[in-house]
Amino acid sequence: MPLESNKLVVLSLLSEAIGQEVKQALSHHKEIKILSCVPANHSGGFRKYLTPDFWSAIAERDFDIVLLQFDSESQQELDAYPKTQTSSTEPWPWNAIDPTVIATITDSDQALTAAAAQYDFSGILVMPLDSNQIIQSFDIALRRHRTRRRFARRYEKIVALLKRVNGEQKRLRQKVDLVCQDLVQSNIDLARSISSLREAYEFQMDMTGEFDIKVLLHKALAVIRQKTPDTGLSIYLCQSRQFEAHIVSDWFEQAHDLHDIEFAFYQTILPVSTHKPLLITDAGTLPRLTSQQRQIMANLSVLAMPLRTSETTVGVLFLYRQMDNPVTNAERLAISTFIAPLSRSIESLQRLNNHLAQQTIALQ
Repeated sequence: MPLESNKLVVLSLLSEAIGQEVKQALSHHKEIKILSCVPANHSGGFRKYLTPDFWSAIAERDFDIVLLQFDSESQQELDAYPKTQTSSTEPWPWNAIDPTVIATITDSDQALTAAAAQYDFSGILVMPLDSNQIIQSFDIALRRHRTRRRFARRYEKIVALLKRVNGEQKRLRQKVDLVCQDLVQSNIDLARSISSLREAYEFQMDMTGEFDIKVLLHKALAVIRQKTPDTGLSIYLCQSRQFEAHIVSDWFEQAHDLHDIEFAFYQTILPVSTHKPLLITDAGTLPRLTSQQRQIMANLSVLAMPLRTSETTVGVLFLYRQMDNPVTNAERLAISTFIAPLSRSIESLQRLNNHLAQQTIALQ
């Protein structure tokens, strides 16, 4: 606090002789209260003043000024001891507390005085002392330290503010990134949906106007084959209870008759695939296969897709190829676009054929 406040508490860490000299010089200044704490033979030397714990204890007391004794031995210890980095702006621990620290030089030595200045004390007293010199040094040191602490606090507030701003910017940037990712993914999903709807529409238009069930099914398989190359495809219809269309791939072994593989699918996979898709990596590992069925289906990867309308299952679509290039779930998703329009086309054509058959019978 400034001297004009008429209250000044000074902690003297000087030797007994130097401390008495300072008290004697200030004996007429009743507004200055000096409390002495004489170190026992300077136990621990000047190094004990370099610990943050020491100055934390000092800061807890209501001292305005702390007087340290500085001599050639103190200089040697400071030169040999690394700085205590309390902060980037306060390299010495006595700069980071509110009490003002003043170095008292016992010898009138210009070199020692210059050395003390580099350790950034708030003030320096040089022996011998007189009251005017002490009061003036106190006043200058208090003002200097108060200015330093004010700037240090401003700096700490600015640093804290910048950290908070940077943190908020980082969080905001992360939120923006998430929003952008959501928008990008939404656009990708929208583009895929539009593409799927266009494919489904074109597929439905290709099926429209076809009155021969076998031609319709083979046209549908040809379109699906474009999505799943090197794949054998067949369609089983529930109404006729037989396979009505079948396209084989180049790798298909002619030793296997199409009827054999269709019959194997009919007995093993069809009963469990009329209500939900079934993807099998190796059909030869299915349980309860006969030796002939196992020989036919060994090393085959099979996908069975039920052809369902809102009312019933009209059939099952089978895709199969060799296990070294298995049918994937991505291919299942790719052809799922065609399942609904194909199911509706089959149901509509079957209803039309049934109606025409009934009319023909009625006319006869």
